[in-house]
Amino acid sequence: MENVSDAGLGELLLVQTTVKDAAQAEEIGRLLVEENLCACVQVGGPVSSVYRWRGRIENEREYLLSAKTTRPRCGALRARLLQVHPYDLPEIIVATVQADAAYAGWVQEQCR
Repeated sequence: MENVSDAGLGELLLVQTTVKDAAQAEEIGRLLVEENLCACVQVGGPVSSVYRWRGRIENEREYLLSAKTTRPRCGALRARLLQVHPYDLPEIIVATVQADAAYAGWVQEQCR
């Protein structure tokens, strides 16, 4: 039996990464959409990132990219991000999320 709270929902993957500036974020986002690796990319920021890198605590302003994709396209999206990302060790976080079924269907159509 379907859980009532899941009615009308579909699965998609949310892939997040960060880059140093808005121009990089927009360029990478456009590339991923043009190559049908994701349906859309939202760019937000700047955000403040605090992290340890090579023994030092860093505090940087970055721009967050949130890409909506499908399970079958996720591997190719990740591989492309690793090719074009300017960082030595890019943050690539993938989460399975539930979205409105119509929106999830649109994501599926765009990622073919």
